[in-house]
Amino acid sequence: MFRDLCSAGISPDIFTHNILINSLCKLNRVDLGFSLLCGIFKRGYEPNVVTFTTLIKGLCSSDKIGIAVELFVDMSKKGYPADVVTYGTLIDGLCKAGDTGKALRFLRQMGENGCRPNLEVYNAMIDGLCKAGSTEDALKLFKEMVGGGVQPDVITYNSLMQGLYDSGMSSEANELFDSMVDQGLLPDVVTFNIQINVLCREGRVEDAHILLDTMIQRGLDPDIFTYSTLMDGYCLQSKVKDAMKVFDFMVAMGRNPGTITYNILINGYCRAKRMDEAMEFLMEMQCEGVKPDVFTYSTLIDGLFRAGRVMAAKELFNEMQVQGTRPNIVTYNTLLDGLCKNGCLEEAIKRLRIIQNEGVKINQQTFGILINGLCTTGKLEAAVDIFNDAMTKGLTPDVVKYNTIIKGLCEAGHVMKASEMLMRMEKEKCPPNSVTFNIMFRGLLKKKESLKAVQLAIEMRERGFSADNNTLKMFFHMLEIDENGPEYIKMLPDFAPKDDGKRLVREPKSTL
Repeated sequence: MFRDLCSAGISPDIFTHNILINSLCKLNRVDLGFSLLCGIFKRGYEPNVVTFTTLIKGLCSSDKIGIAVELFVDMSKKGYPADVVTYGTLIDGLCKAGDTGKALRFLRQMGENGCRPNLEVYNAMIDGLCKAGSTEDALKLFKEMVGGGVQPDVITYNSLMQGLYDSGMSSEANELFDSMVDQGLLPDVVTFNIQINVLCREGRVEDAHILLDTMIQRGLDPDIFTYSTLMDGYCLQSKVKDAMKVFDFMVAMGRNPGTITYNILINGYCRAKRMDEAMEFLMEMQCEGVKPDVFTYSTLIDGLFRAGRVMAAKELFNEMQVQGTRPNIVTYNTLLDGLCKNGCLEEAIKRLRIIQNEGVKINQQTFGILINGLCTTGKLEAAVDIFNDAMTKGLTPDVVKYNTIIKGLCEAGHVMKASEMLMRMEKEKCPPNSVTFNIMFRGLLKKKESLKAVQLAIEMRERGFSADNNTLKMFFHMLEIDENGPEYIKMLPDFAPKDDGKRLVREPKSTL
């Protein structure tokens, strides 16, 4: 239409240009919007604040927040003063990008330039601060806003309540809700959703259901999030039947379930080990034209493996790729974990090699799954190979991985190799923890290495670690039957041994 207009000899004015720039930005073609800006200059027009604000909004929507800031600064330098909408657009973009510090600086700049922030600007800033976990700063800004004569609306209160609940400040959030009602503001769907979500997280799903009924009685139309949250609450309590009732009610109320809703039910049935019903929901999704996502398949694959249905899990893994859903690292880890726990270790190792050859970025959990599976089945050499392979890939093993290897070596009687692995931990700057020392301690006791066990006990004490009760019992039993036991006991200053003439009796002043 714009081209036709120009072809007809009609010269588009600045308003026409702005409309087209806005359309292009909404289509995520901010690059063409800038091309049109050049056209404005070529036609001898002057862009106005709407032009630049529209482009800034387009840049923010395209995650080009840095360029948006540059354009904002440039327009101000070239004599195009920003108005409250321009500031609000940039502040909202910065908050959504997580840069609340810079957003707050622009908010302060508004006041310095004589541009008074309005409710929309404050709402964007307060919401950004709450989502960034800076709830105290959001509350200060809220008080500043009210003190400046800007009255909050239900959106303001919703953002603050969500922030307070997320920060564990439930009582403050409840007080804020009461304050909102006292101000004559009625809760909307979002307000109820926040409350329902909190109640479900606290395990008070029946109270959450009462709130749903209250919403409907007040004439509010619950959305997909409302129903999905309540269903998830029931599923977390293994009340899948009640979750299904909510699902059926939602459909009866005219709400079409989406992928997230189906995923909640599928996860609930998988947790309840009712895999046939879970798989039926997958088929129902596909029949209803709802596309399963990677979470759908990963959940079902995990559930099938846990139910011992290995072949079905592998078939589903292949099917998801045929259907065009690309596995992510969570899916691959689920597959490897399922194979390991079902005794298919060789296949798991082969799968790992295939995954690596496909260029998938492996994480710590991937190697941890295989290391644990191999150690559990006594395949220590293969476990150490995987462990070393992780290090060559630039993945520094954490203390859990080291503990798994050390435990496997100790249980197999390879205490010296376990000791070498302990020294390797220190060298790689991965400090051993209490679990590490307890594993090593028990390994030495099983090998009846009394002196080394005593030396390790001393080292544990020096590092502030303590042995668990079972390990202590093993330790003193070994010292009782060791001919050098009395001498070793003297090396432990925190223990006062007694000799009744027949055996050592230990009375520890404190645990190791």
